[in-house]
Amino acid sequence: MPASLQGAVLGHPIGHSKSPALHNAAYQSLGIDFSYRAIDVEIPALAELLTQVRAEGNWYGLSVTMPLKNAAVELVDELTPIARAPRRGQYHHRHNGRRRGHLPARR
Repeated sequence: MPASLQGAVLGHPIGHSKSPALHNAAYQSLGIDFSYRAIDVEIPALAELLTQVRAEGNWYGLSVTMPLKNAAVELVDELTPIARAPRRGQYHHRHNGRRRGHLPARR
């Protein structure tokens, strides 16, 4: 198992995403042993990927793009109140061993 915790942005297509470069630059600058990558995944393979992420245990979270957001809502163990209101999760993270869907507050 890698020493660092992993994160990723999920989508299809996702190769154009600048999120991995931004996250990894921030982690390096802060001296945090995390890594972040883009994973190209379509809806039919999403449940299997989330099961794999849970089993590996070294993931801190996932960002989910459309059209995966709506499918991902059905695959988490719980939704935060913010994610429940619009019925879509933006960010999935581990919380006490459970998958939790969360949509960050907007100002």
